[in-house]
Amino acid sequence: MSDPTSHNALAPTGRKHLVLVPGFVGSDALGQLRYYAGVAQAFQAWRKQAGAEHATLHYFDNFPTASVAQRAARLHLFLADKLALGEINVGDEVTLLGHSTGGLDIRALLTVLRDKPNELAPRNDAATSAGPSDEPLTNRDVRASIRRIVFMSVPHYGTNIADFAARYQKTIQDAITDVLHGLSANRALSSWFGSPADVLQKHASDLVVAIGDALVETDGVTERGLPAAAQRAQEAAEREARFELLLWLEHMQDDFGALLDLRSLTTDLAAELAGAVSPAHYDAPMRARELADWAGRTAGVPGIETLSFANHAAPFALSRASTPLLEAVGALWVQQASRLIGLLAHVLDLFVLPRALLDVSFATGALAVLQGEREVLYALMHRICSHPSGPFTQSTSVAVARAGSIKWKSLLNSQGLDPSSNDGVVNTLSMLWPHDEDEPDPRHQLVFVRADHADIVGLYARIPPPAPLDSGRSHVSYDIFPSQGGFGKAQFDAVWTRVFEFAFLRRVSG
Repeated sequence: MSDPTSHNALAPTGRKHLVLVPGFVGSDALGQLRYYAGVAQAFQAWRKQAGAEHATLHYFDNFPTASVAQRAARLHLFLADKLALGEINVGDEVTLLGHSTGGLDIRALLTVLRDKPNELAPRNDAATSAGPSDEPLTNRDVRASIRRIVFMSVPHYGTNIADFAARYQKTIQDAITDVLHGLSANRALSSWFGSPADVLQKHASDLVVAIGDALVETDGVTERGLPAAAQRAQEAAEREARFELLLWLEHMQDDFGALLDLRSLTTDLAAELAGAVSPAHYDAPMRARELADWAGRTAGVPGIETLSFANHAAPFALSRASTPLLEAVGALWVQQASRLIGLLAHVLDLFVLPRALLDVSFATGALAVLQGEREVLYALMHRICSHPSGPFTQSTSVAVARAGSIKWKSLLNSQGLDPSSNDGVVNTLSMLWPHDEDEPDPRHQLVFVRADHADIVGLYARIPPPAPLDSGRSHVSYDIFPSQGGFGKAQFDAVWTRVFEFAFLRRVSG
């Protein structure tokens, strides 16, 4: 074998790729709903206008709530497969875009590629060539193709909302189990009485409408009067959507490891998280090694440039004093509801339908309470994220102390922000890395965006499909967090135009 620092030498091809990596609870699509809603359409319009025939967009389907290490391993496998199959060639340039937890997955993958460059890439053997050298594909080859990263609302230091949710992880996973039972009941009920999702589709809350649409796609109710071939096609599509949804829920029921990886590394949690491998918990030396690798100082690999979007959205008028009360009431409701469902499950164990009806009623009731006024759920999440006991509002916390070396106060003040600012899910201060150095590196761009956590990935408005969908889904996008910050199509197009220009038109330095 030739010198490992030069084998499968990188020769520019002119081809460029953008891989979209979903965040926490995300997959590439559930039925006909994309995680990155409307991005494919925006890409096609931009590609045609820019004449960028060399540009290719890829969707990546990850485990929704698995640990960052496991999610990164799946991304590793995805990229290695693309290279082995020739869908991405050695010499092509790849941009990885991660929203939320997806950004941590990318950083974790790059750490593995840096530390184990000579290992064979996953699903690779001596018969799989990476190029003209006929040598097997290694991690160095995978790393050499990655030239840029786009971070969108990434919790580089963790997030307060994960600290809060971690208290109720078992309760959340128990509730997911109940939803799985509810899905079975929904299909049985739909075949007899029509879909209960019809009611949800008329709800004021976009989140409830989205759930109703997902249920309609899976309910097994075939439109009357269809030709036999069309009926079989619709039944097959519903069956596929149902199993996609079930698989997504089962993944979350089985593995919720990402929640630990998203917690903020404060002094009191340092011992608990000492063995964690999440990039959110990397110490200063580990972060310095990342930046050295990205600067191209690792043998045989090019440098990496980054483009980061730091989101912030205004809170609604909930008093700061109301947060502990809302937390306590919410936690008590969830715990008691879960216990009641668990108790009745023992009694109704042989009667799946009654138990599932109970689960559905609890779930629907909870959503109706939380989202009867559309803004209440978002307001509560925003307040928890900016909670006075959270690490991003304490000047003594590890996260703030690390980011404090850059004069981040003046940076935030120039945007009218403070350490409690967030997008409803991630604290804005946590999104600033790798920009927390005294002398910012021009290869790492930072853009502040007034948007909530879902706006920036296309979930900013309730948008119907251009033509009726056979699946029964009424919309292809929703305003999941109704933050009313003014983010709309013009802002969405501006964000993604900048992404496409960065990924496909920018010349890589170094």
